[in-house]
Amino acid sequence: MLTHKQILAGCRLGRRSIYSIGNFDAGVTVLSQQTRALNLACAMIEDGLVSCTIPGRKPPQTRNIAIVGGGFAGLTFAAGLIAKNANVKISMFEERDVLLPLQHGSDARWLHPNIYNWPEAGSEMTAAMLPIMNWTAARASDVTVQLLSEWKIFAARPVNEIKLFCNTRHLQIQAIARRQKLRLEWVGERRDPRDGGILDDAQTSAIGASEDFDHIVLAVGFGLERGGTTSYWRNEELGQPSLKEPRKTYMVSGGGDGGMIDLLRLRVSYFRQDRILDQLFAARTALMTAMERLASRQRRRRPPALFNEFEALYAGEDQTGLEFKQACDDLRARLRRDTEVIFRIKHTNFSALFSRGSFQNRLLVYLLFKCGGFFPTNQKMQLIIDQYSISEDCIVTSPSYSSECA
Repeated sequence: MLTHKQILAGCRLGRRSIYSIGNFDAGVTVLSQQTRALNLACAMIEDGLVSCTIPGRKPPQTRNIAIVGGGFAGLTFAAGLIAKNANVKISMFEERDVLLPLQHGSDARWLHPNIYNWPEAGSEMTAAMLPIMNWTAARASDVTVQLLSEWKIFAARPVNEIKLFCNTRHLQIQAIARRQKLRLEWVGERRDPRDGGILDDAQTSAIGASEDFDHIVLAVGFGLERGGTTSYWRNEELGQPSLKEPRKTYMVSGGGDGGMIDLLRLRVSYFRQDRILDQLFAARTALMTAMERLASRQRRRRPPALFNEFEALYAGEDQTGLEFKQACDDLRARLRRDTEVIFRIKHTNFSALFSRGSFQNRLLVYLLFKCGGFFPTNQKMQLIIDQYSISEDCIVTSPSYSSECA
């Protein structure tokens, strides 16, 4: 377990009091962002960077804190300070028009707090089990509603001054000479911090402003994909059968977790990550034991080649090999008949894809490969489009980052 000094050192950028929540970490999930946010809030309090109000005692000095980002990490960090009765003034800056903007209305993506720990014990638990800002597995849009409802309670507490600015632009940080404070300059719209709504006494148009802060926390979260790719969180119809053609050919480009999930949604009927894992593996004791062993080896500094591990397991004639083949047969029975997928990856050999990504996604894609559920290729995109006559609406360019979505 990390000490508060180690947490602060891991989050701090340079010598000034600027902190980052998970921006450079691997395995970015909603729960991991929230956990890092709460750890940072507690570490700042324990280190004395922020003091807490104790009833009956003289209030400590108020610290002015800026939080850049109104997503999962930013809201959870702010709620963590408020829950600890920290004597702080909070200013939150969100680039878009609402809080939790990426997941707002995202009905096509499923969020599960623990599924990326599969096959570890507890990975099937649907509750995040956080002390505050807790949530349960649901559509991303519903998780957004859960968290905004809880945030509203914290933001309504009268002991803390909270300001929210949406549609923020020109966010500039400036160090102040001979002072420990940092100056933030921005253009944005003042909003109700409880829900991002319009304040009765505030201007509806953007204003330019600057203010000095004791600490600045960068909580930018998932962000948008590079290269103009449609956001992973936007609604689409990949999981639904076509109402026009009896069969459609898709190209999924991108071998990260996002691409793997889109591949699985296109080829497996009624796909949802937690559900398919339970259906294929829960009742197969020998296979589950083997998967736990493989997953444990993948956490080593130099893990063995996972594709080769799967191949050896599948070729086995023992109970584990038999159950692995049975799981493959069960998945084959779930294949959609209205889709065909060309899976475009950057590797020449499909086995190289298994060097990164979440364990369970790589496992499911391996089984789908054994079912003949798709064709992997590293050809140029235009060649694939021309060869298979793929229409524009059947081109899926997926992000490479890890998330809990299914």
